[in-house]
Amino acid sequence: MPNVPLVDVTRLAKVVDMLVEELGPGQIEFMKARWLHQIEYWDQRSRDARWKYFALRGVVVLGGVSIPVLATAQASLVLASVISAAVAAAAAWEGVANFGQIWLEKRRAAELLKVEGWLFLQRADKYAGLNYHVAFSAFATEVERQIAKEVGEYVAGFDVEAATARVSQTFKMLDAARVDR
Repeated sequence: MPNVPLVDVTRLAKVVDMLVEELGPGQIEFMKARWLHQIEYWDQRSRDARWKYFALRGVVVLGGVSIPVLATAQASLVLASVISAAVAAAAAWEGVANFGQIWLEKRRAAELLKVEGWLFLQRADKYAGLNYHVAFSAFATEVERQIAKEVGEYVAGFDVEAATARVSQTFKMLDAARVDR
């Protein structure tokens, strides 16, 4: 199956350029510098967070299943300890950084903003029956509302107490599972 990007910035920029007869230069610039830039930014953040999430989860899963195998095979205690520490570190860091949550939130934000642009470009839904000049004001307002909402949720979403509690819980679980030497 071919790897098809969810966001093709070059293609979207070409579609925006086709509106040069319908919109003014400032409006075209807004679509590129604000709407398209935010889509690209959130798409990149989503892809980065997804990669980090799966990398950390991979360490947890592979390390977690290898520890019982090492114990059963009576392998090196040092090796088992190193793997256990790597599993703990990966689980703790994911608990603090929340890459899985960031991945989903930024993917959602990019897609919602992209959908809004397509509705505007096709003059569908709330833009139906309006010419581009009239519809642009509503579009720009909606884009800014979505950006403000996303930024506000991101800033408000980091709860230091909750992150500290997750790390503490991880260490408690590790202490409970510790193998006597």
